Amino acid sequence: MIRAKKLALGVSFALLGSVGAAHADSTEQRSVIVSTDGLDLQKPADVDELYRRLHAAARRVCAPLASRSAATQVAYNECREGALQRAIAAVGSDALEQRHYAKRAGARPSAS
Repeated sequence: MIRAKKLALGVSFALLGSVGAAHADSTEQRSVIVSTDGLDLQKPADVDELYRRLHAAARRVCAPLASRSAATQVAYNECREGALQRAIAAVGSDALEQRHYAKRAGARPSAS
């Protein structure tokens, strides 16, 4: 079993758009702790579970950027993807990385 650990998924971003001009120059640091407790990354189901946890954490961390405007939607998508990629790299699991790239390509991840 891969030893249990917790990952801090963090991101800094400039607040944009509807937040207002008074805050446009401010930067906010947000982070979420993601637990790998109870997961064995040799098991595909556990890799999928960790991927879901990391994806949800990336959405939470970047949520202040989410809006209906095109500019902030692009910033939100870039924030979310960047946070997810950094978290996956921090885990250091080939299976998790393969799961991520298979998901991005629209392919079903392999069952290996």
